[in-house]
This record gives sequence, structure tokens and C-alpha cells, in this order.
Amino acid sequence: MYGEFLPGALTPSQSGVSPDLGWGIGGNEDGFLNDTFFVRFSATLENYPSPGIFLVPLTFGPGLRLIKSDPGDFYVIGTIGIAPVFFPQGGELLPLYGGGIGYSFSRFFAEARVNVFPQSHFLGGSLIEFPLTIGMHL
Repeated sequence: MYGEFLPGALTPSQSGVSPDLGWGIGGNEDGFLNDTFFVRFSATLENYPSPGIFLVPLTFGPGLRLIKSDPGDFYVIGTIGIAPVFFPQGGELLPLYGGGIGYSFSRFFAEARVNVFPQSHFLGGSLIEFPLTIGMHL
């Protein structure tokens, strides 16, 4: 379970759309294959109130624990998936890919990622966002 701060997003200049601050909530499940490698499944609800963009990314991807220590672990994660995206003018289903770094304590974790939603019809190009995540292991 986690919350996201979305400090704006990059869009093509010809789109005329410039997402301001946004937020997100979601959940993920990590399945460890061994002490180093894991696979993550994730579902998130994201909202950019201005200009009214709502996204529902559904992703999976590999993870690699770089440092296992006490009190926590440092890791990298890669993701691919799909996202229904809703604009004031309508909606579309976009592919997405991304990656990031994270640190996990015994009960909490923090991540910094980049997500790319390529070839948006409504934007005339890609949407690139930079979610900052704080979460709790349940």
C-alpha cells in the first residue's frame, strides 16, 4: 500500500497540456525468487487535477536487490504495463514502461521512479512522469 506525490509531468510542447502537481494511491506485491531477484505486480490510481488527467497504471516487472542490510534494502525496479488514461476530451489505453530506485525498511519503503506513456493520441506524443512514493508493507 502506498501513496505517490507527482511533481508534474512532461508532455509534448504542441499538446498545450502541462500537468501540475498530482497524487496517486496504490498497492503492489513483490514475489522474491531468491535473496536478490524479485518480481513486482502493481496497480495505481493517479490524478493530475489540473488539467484533469486520470491514470490507472497496471504494471509488472523485475526487481534487483542491490544491498541487503539492517535496517533495510536498496533496490532497483523496472516496469512495463498498460494504463487506461482519461483526459477531459476522452480516454485511451496506453502502454507504459519505467524504472526506479528504492529503499525498503522493515515496515516502510520509499521509491523514486520515471514512467513513460508513449504515443498518446490526445497529447500528440509521450507523457513522462516522475512519481515519488512512500509506502507501508502490510
